[in-house]
Parts: sequence; structure tokens; C-alpha cells
Amino acid sequence: MTDEEFVQAAHPLADLVLLAFGGQADVMTSTTSVRTSNLARAKRLIRQHLADPDLRLEDIAHACGFSLSYLHKLFRDDGRTAREYVNEERLQKAHLLLRSGRAISVTSVALECGFSNMSHFSTAFRAAFGISPRDVLGQRWS
Repeated sequence: MTDEEFVQAAHPLADLVLLAFGGQADVMTSTTSVRTSNLARAKRLIRQHLADPDLRLEDIAHACGFSLSYLHKLFRDDGRTAREYVNEERLQKAHLLLRSGRAISVTSVALECGFSNMSHFSTAFRAAFGISPRDVLGQRWS
């Protein structure tokens, strides 16, 4: 095979390889964008229902139109479990409410954020922020 024949044969092959890689990138981007959209939808629903102490991940998955295992996979790929996300969002909301000046009591904040067990709430809050919820509430007045 001459150099010229090799070049003529290589160009279509190179075009096919580039097309294959180009198509693969589009498929990957599309998949990533669908997963990102699904995760965002699940997070939005969770935030809308944080006050519900009986919030079930099965209900979130069903409302989003996908399986519970897919919901768990979305969050796992995001670096945490779905339950960890729910708890972190509840604690962040509680922290914000306690600092906002709207909070009447630690109990009312805990209930508004979906915690039905005050001991669990206080322990989780202290673990997350290094301070008790009562102390955060008291800092407002300092």
C-alpha cells in the first residue's frame, strides 16, 4: 500500500472514530443533564416537605416518577445519601430560623423542620453546628 492509498483509507476511518467519540460525548452530556434535572427535582420536593416528620423517600421517588433505588443512586452519585440530604436540609432550615428572630422556641423550630423528637433534634443540631439550638436562639438576644 502506498502512502497516498494509506492516507485515503485513513481519512474515512478517522472521521468515523471522531464521529463515534463526538456522539459518545453527546450521550454522556444528555445523561448527565437528565440525572442533574432529576436530582434537582427530588431536592426541590424534599425541601417543600421538610416540615413533614413522616416524609418518606418512597413518596418523593413516586412523586418524581422514578424508583426508590434510582433516587438513592442519584444522591449516592451526588456524594451523600438521600436521608443525609433530608437531615442536612432540616438542620440548615432550623439554624436559619433560630438565627432569624422569627423563632419563638427551640421546640417550635424543631417541629417546623420536621423533627418530632427533641432529643434527636438537639443532638443532631449540636453535631452539625457545634452549638446547641438553645444557644443559637439565645445568641439573638446578646
